[in-house]
Amino acid sequence: MLDQLRALDELQKVDALVRDIELELAEIPRKVKELRGDVDRVRELLDRERAELAGAEKMRRDAEHEVHVHQEMLAKARQKASAVTKTREHDAAMREIEAMRKAVGDRQEDALKLMGAIEQFKASIGQHEEEFGKIQKVLDGEEAQARARMAELQVKKSAHDDARSGAVKKLRPDVFRKYETIRQRRGVAISEVIAGQCTGCHMQLSPQQYNIILRIETLEICPNCNRILFYRGEKREPTGAVSTRAVR
Repeated sequence: MLDQLRALDELQKVDALVRDIELELAEIPRKVKELRGDVDRVRELLDRERAELAGAEKMRRDAEHEVHVHQEMLAKARQKASAVTKTREHDAAMREIEAMRKAVGDRQEDALKLMGAIEQFKASIGQHEEEFGKIQKVLDGEEAQARARMAELQVKKSAHDDARSGAVKKLRPDVFRKYETIRQRRGVAISEVIAGQCTGCHMQLSPQQYNIILRIETLEICPNCNRILFYRGEKREPTGAVSTRAVR
């Protein structure tokens, strides 16, 4: 049974290495995805600001056009006022002039406000374009490093897979099945026994089972965490009966 326990120990060490590699392989894309999300958020912000800038520029052009139209109408109203002689017609012409003058002033004020908004949009866009360039550069570097690291990890995982196959070949089918069942449920299938205690769950084993474990003749299971128990010390003489939980 010692050879089986050693093979199990070897297999568990390989599985631990593979598990670490798989965790890192899963973590790398997650980090890159988070960074890509930051890039996408800045890109979406830039798209909104550019759309708002385009809208503001169109509104400014419309306002300037309306200023031009009202200025032409104001000039015509002044010509009309200078041509009338009757008081009532003159007063009406002056009211029209005043209305045109106010319209021109209002649209000029709108155009000035829009120019201010446009300058703010341009400043914000410039700032965000600079930010976008920086994080895009970081993302490009991270993606390159991620690809290189994942390729390196895949090579390591392949080597560990080969080592795992070698360890599995040393095991009896029933022992391997037992190991895999426990590993799927507990993550770690083998627990070392130190000073009569299972290091997986820290339960103190009964003297009878501990003595059986020292024989290294059977595959013993922890009655608490159900992991396979493995004693790494020197083999001792048997002092107790064989456990009824042994897997032969």
